[in-house]
Amino acid sequence: MTDRASAALDRIRSSPPWLQDLVLAIAVSQADLVAVLFGNRSPGPWGTAPTPVAIVAVLLISLPLVFRRQNPDLTIMLTGFGAGLAGAFGIPIQALAPLVALYTVAAYTPLADTVVATGIFFAVTTGLALSQGGIALLYANTLIVLGVAIIGRIVQAYREQTEELAAHAAELERSREERASLAVRAERSRIAREMHDVLAHSTSVMVVQATGARRMLPAKPDQAAAALQVIEDTGRQSLGELRRMLGLLRDDDEVVPPTRPQPGLEDVTGLVEEFRLAGLQVELRVVGHLPAVDVAISLSGYRIVQEALTNVLKHAAATRTIVELRARDGALHLEVLDDGGRDRGHQPGGQGVRMESGGFGLVGMRERAALVGGRLEAGPRPGGGYRVAAVLPLDDHPSPVPEVAS
Repeated sequence: MTDRASAALDRIRSSPPWLQDLVLAIAVSQADLVAVLFGNRSPGPWGTAPTPVAIVAVLLISLPLVFRRQNPDLTIMLTGFGAGLAGAFGIPIQALAPLVALYTVAAYTPLADTVVATGIFFAVTTGLALSQGGIALLYANTLIVLGVAIIGRIVQAYREQTEELAAHAAELERSREERASLAVRAERSRIAREMHDVLAHSTSVMVVQATGARRMLPAKPDQAAAALQVIEDTGRQSLGELRRMLGLLRDDDEVVPPTRPQPGLEDVTGLVEEFRLAGLQVELRVVGHLPAVDVAISLSGYRIVQEALTNVLKHAAATRTIVELRARDGALHLEVLDDGGRDRGHQPGGQGVRMESGGFGLVGMRERAALVGGRLEAGPRPGGGYRVAAVLPLDDHPSPVPEVAS
């Protein structure tokens, strides 16, 4: 039953405001119509209006509620004047329409308008209560008028706070999207520079081998053929790198840092040792034998491990971290697991150790994996801690790299 009521309330809130106000005006008019048709009518100061006139008057008094949000001040003027005129002709009005109008003024207008409208409303109703000679009626009138005005102001404050929070949330979302976009562009630019170094190396190898093959061709055709085979293999690899670089853009005015040899999977052992020196309890596991892998895959795998360990060091109180590498089903599988830790009693205390990182967390790692046609998953572990796992497909024509030692 509660779910049905909640669903019905949600449908009412999602309906157009003009429809809500129309339903409210009809409901208020019905309450006054019951008093006109079935109540005891007494003559007013200006006589007694016929029943048909009284019915029309009740409907006209409630009609301004339809546009109460668009013009609250006009609504309270029309409903108040209409109620007073109806009372003068002995038409029993329950004051519901004027009270709804007063609430609207308090909920949708500045404080000054609310004070003026409440003062006028209170003065008129107080005069009517005193003319009927009832202290109890005066007390009830005071509570009702002030209560309606206060409720309206509370609703306005809540609505403004909600709108402010919604605007702030939207701004945070836009800021988050902008930061993510900047991170992606920066990481892609960094990847492009690294891939540029990889391709430059491959091209240099082809030039050197082509020069040697040309010189050896007359006297040593077998060695020349082997050199040409190296050129072919290197060319295939370079074409693969070029395909992966499509879509990566680079700012023309970007200052390119000095180039240096790019790390790969053979450097993971040294990377793990650096994190150990920084205070992270990390263990490297190499399951089985890692075959020779493509240079780009080797670089991407290294960067993913580097970024994952950096995140553990920065954001987790891990007491144990495991880096696992294995080749299975034609792909290189990387996994970085941490236990989350129970405290930070083992705060990193390494001195003079500085590990470079892309600094973009999951965004950068996913870009790395996607660059070589792989995928990356990251999330909390059921037993506590965090897990980063990447699957990088192995190239059909890999270039040999040294084995990773654990």
